[in-house]
Amino acid sequence: LNLKDLIKYFVEHRHDVVIRRTQYDLRKAKERAHILEGLIIASDNIDEVIKIIRAAKTPNDAISGLMERFQLSEIQSRAIVEMRLRQLTGLMQDQLHAEYEEIQKQIAHLEEILVNHELCRKVIKYELIEEEVWHHEVKPVYLKWDRREGDYDEYLLKMVDAYKQAILGVSKEHIEHVAQKVINQKGDRIYTFSRERMKWHKEQGHIVIAISGSPYELVSKMANKYKMDDYRGTIYETDEAGRYNGHVIPMWDAVSKQKAIDELQAKYDIDLSQSFAYGDTTGDLTMFRAVGTPFAINPTRELITKLMEDETLRQKINVIVERKDVKYKLDMDHIELL
Repeated sequence: LNLKDLIKYFVEHRHDVVIRRTQYDLRKAKERAHILEGLIIASDNIDEVIKIIRAAKTPNDAISGLMERFQLSEIQSRAIVEMRLRQLTGLMQDQLHAEYEEIQKQIAHLEEILVNHELCRKVIKYELIEEEVWHHEVKPVYLKWDRREGDYDEYLLKMVDAYKQAILGVSKEHIEHVAQKVINQKGDRIYTFSRERMKWHKEQGHIVIAISGSPYELVSKMANKYKMDDYRGTIYETDEAGRYNGHVIPMWDAVSKQKAIDELQAKYDIDLSQSFAYGDTTGDLTMFRAVGTPFAINPTRELITKLMEDETLRQKINVIVERKDVKYKLDMDHIELL
């Protein structure tokens, strides 16, 4: 599970939000259009409308009179009756028609969002990420990585920027909800090797800790699901109101992970020479150097390159590649990058 998963489900949640909001906005727009239709009729017949209202003994009588004379609905008639006389006589035909035309355009747009899936996706995308940023920064890097042509770390940082922008001003409870949804739907999708190793470590009575560059909200729920003893993740800070403010305390880089290791070593009195570490990017190098038994699982090309250049790590690293239902252990002395 990673930041891409969280963004995916956040977008799905935003889809629900956009649909509900669009339905609400559409209902309010249609209600306003209905009122405007009544006001336009009243404006066309202002003298007679005022005469009916003044002749009525009660507001309800006036409403009934307008409904009967002009075939207005009760809602339209009530809106007219509840207007002050000065407002009523001041109704301007041009202004009413201009507002009505604008409302009709809004209604058409909102209805299109509800029936046009592609348009709905665009609304969601541009609410989350500014159009210029998406087209010129995020999308090109994503497409390169998707074709396996780009650098993973560059892709990761662009994803972080996109996520940071997407959640700016969003409540922490909102993301907690989305993170739990990610775990519920994809929490079981971890590598077989990783699942087997966690089981083995627990059987040995080892302390199991997750240190990940993924958002803290996701890491904490994943750690709880697998009953880990502790965890550290990237912290996206919130303001006093509990909404994300755009500040980030990373956990994807080597320096941040080293600080986490030092803190956890002191907290649990860990003998690192007797410890294991598992990672897949260059951000895990300091962790690999610190422990006695490191594992690189499905490593990036950049990580493999760094491992081959570091003689000490080269001698102790275990490289595991898992594809489909097969696990491979690679010999560092016989790896050839193509």
